[in-house]
This record gives sequence, structure tokens and C-alpha cells, in this order.
Amino acid sequence: MKDEAMTIKAKAVYQQLKDALDRKEWEYHAVDEDLVIVSDYTGEDFPIRFLFRVDEERQCLTFHTSEFATFEQKDYLDATLAICVANHGMTFGHFDFDMTKGSVFYTMSNSFVGADLGEEFFLAMLATAVITVDRYNDRFIMLSKGLIDFKQFVSLE
Repeated sequence: MKDEAMTIKAKAVYQQLKDALDRKEWEYHAVDEDLVIVSDYTGEDFPIRFLFRVDEERQCLTFHTSEFATFEQKDYLDATLAICVANHGMTFGHFDFDMTKGSVFYTMSNSFVGADLGEEFFLAMLATAVITVDRYNDRFIMLSKGLIDFKQFVSLE
């Protein structure tokens, strides 16, 4: 159940996030009424669409990528095991699997309850996410296309 203080805090976090991205001259599309920021990032290989969502009710900031690898149903076991391998030891964010579509994406969330967030927080969250996705997206794509098998995925770890 959200109240006025929660709405004010969420809108302030959203504005701080936009300000941090603006100072870094990061291109994005803001959906102000939904407290959402959509952008793209191209690392060493593939472009990834991502969004930041400020959740008023839960008082958290969530980062999601678009799906970047899609598996056939017969390969779901390899996909989920590969996600477990990739997630092992991660302390900030994780890969997820949408079983309805067979797709892999990355997500991370942070509560801002009682927090005074600065530019460094938002940029660290973004940097961690793009570095992590860039490190793993090609492995998931190769596994989904049958270019490597699960054992090879693990050996790349």
C-alpha cells in the first residue's frame, strides 16, 4: 500500500537516476508517468535493450534487460543449468529464464527505503549490469543455437 511519502521518494529516485544518466550523456527514453527509463547498450558483441523501473509500492529500483537468448523447449534443461552456473557466486543481480518463451534475461533490484542514493549508486548499478550481461550473453546465445554444449558453457566459466 503506497502513500504520499512513498510516491515522493519514488519520484525523487527516478529524477536522480535521470540526472545521473544526463550527466554521463547517456541516451535514453524516459516514460515519466510509469517511472521507467529505456535504453540500449552495445558491449563487445551484441546490443542489449534494458530498462530501469522505479517501483513506488515496493520502494525499489529494478533493472531488466530484454531477452537476449531464446531456447527451444528441448533445451530448457541446459538453459536452466547454465543460468545456475552463471548465477553462482553473483552478489549483484541474476539471470532469469522465462519458461513460456524459453528466453534468458538479466535482472537486478535494490531497495531505496531509507537510502540517500547518489550518482555513484546508479552508475555502479548500470556498470555492473552491462559488464555482467556482456560477459555472458554470447555464451547463452551460443548455447541456445547449439554452437556449444552445456559442458563447454561451464568450461568457459
